[in-house]
Amino acid sequence: MRTLLYYLVAVLVLLCGSARAGVIVSFSGGNGTPITLTLPQPVDYAITSSTPTLSGPYFVFQNVGNIFAGGFDNAGSSTITYSVNGGPAQSLTSLANNQAPNPIDLTILGTQTGATVGNIVRLNAGTFTSSVNVAAAPPMNGSYDTFVVDNNGAQHSGLGVSVPEPQSAVILASGAMGLMFGRRRGPKSH
Repeated sequence: MRTLLYYLVAVLVLLCGSARAGVIVSFSGGNGTPITLTLPQPVDYAITSSTPTLSGPYFVFQNVGNIFAGGFDNAGSSTITYSVNGGPAQSLTSLANNQAPNPIDLTILGTQTGATVGNIVRLNAGTFTSSVNVAAAPPMNGSYDTFVVDNNGAQHSGLGVSVPEPQSAVILASGAMGLMFGRRRGPKSH
């Protein structure tokens, strides 16, 4: 009975550990220099509603802070790209605070228009560096909720989910298999 309880606790820990509390994002620069956003892992978004006005897509990161004072940077350089349903990589054009539903949300603007229900949009790992100097300090590194909106600020996806690196997935799977196939040793004889 105790072994079964241990297995149940282990499964709960694995499930809770894999539950997403947001997408990890880090920032550097600012304080009078360009700011760099780093996305260390790809993020997948499932499109939940379609509209002919969906331009972008615009990737919103909630509560990052109003680093551009309600403005945007149209000429930044980016190694972050995105794709729709595994298609070709698309470029990103700018970082903004004024495009999102909330001025403290940070938005990364894409260039391809149109998306339909059921599409998977992947935001690939990389960096985006502003072309302008940013007076504000960089936002806190951490976990932020993220989703896709259109040019009117209407949400068209569920929350983005980080795609684990292959090494992380292998380690997690190995641990799960070890727990599933673990055996309880009999009592030691003295």
